[in-house]
Amino acid sequence: MGGEPHAMTTMVLTATEFEVVWAQLALGEPPLALELPSFGATDSERGMLTSLAMDSLRQRGLADRIGPTSGLTDTCLGLTHYDWSLDARLWAGELLRAFGAARGEGGTLAVRIGDTVHLTRLPDYLLPTDLATLAGGTPCGPGEALSVRGDALDAAARAAGADPVAFAEVLIQRGETPPAARELARRCAGAGWWGQFGCTVRDRFGSTRRATRVVAFHDVPGRGRYLVLRRVEPGGVVWVTVLPGGNRQLVAQLIALRDETTTTHNP
Repeated sequence: MGGEPHAMTTMVLTATEFEVVWAQLALGEPPLALELPSFGATDSERGMLTSLAMDSLRQRGLADRIGPTSGLTDTCLGLTHYDWSLDARLWAGELLRAFGAARGEGGTLAVRIGDTVHLTRLPDYLLPTDLATLAGGTPCGPGEALSVRGDALDAAARAAGADPVAFAEVLIQRGETPPAARELARRCAGAGWWGQFGCTVRDRFGSTRRATRVVAFHDVPGRGRYLVLRRVEPGGVVWVTVLPGGNRQLVAQLIALRDETTTTHNP
């Protein structure tokens, strides 16, 4: 598994408990990035699960006879009342889903690991770092940044699968130079841990805008981590840049994604 969420003010709930609290607070749909299963198939089953969840939360000091504690309530509110958010879907030995939201100088991070949801309050500036930490500490792979046309890379992935020789050949047929094609094949062969991050911003009127791109990464055994950045250039041409990137570079890319999306939405 990747790095653990920030330990300073973390609350751990089951997925059902989190959904029950969210419903009790009437916050609407929970964050889509967490991919939470709906609890209870019938009203009767939902009522039973709600009762069990609230009893468990009371025993752990996260609820009282009225409902969720103010601390848990404020944490959940932080996930819905935000200026910007970053979300993640990571495979790091197991599937992790995360959603981090910030308003002013305060931030809230929700991480779903299996059937548990970790909720953390933290300063807004730590959100990119904590999200990147979830991906683990794999160091940068060797080499420099390489860019390739998106259609060529996609064609190679479809035609060659995990065969690096065939992958390089397709890229060469698509016009890439042999050295670049072979290096890209080495960077994409046998990828293990992987993930991608997205961003959403909200303006003062409450409307949201999703980033037009994501920041992705994958780890290549024996080589290290590579970031994958896909951009649409003027004229509609898609370029993909594959570059070495450890946690420091990943954090920088997440900050750039947030700033880029914020500037576009609030010029």
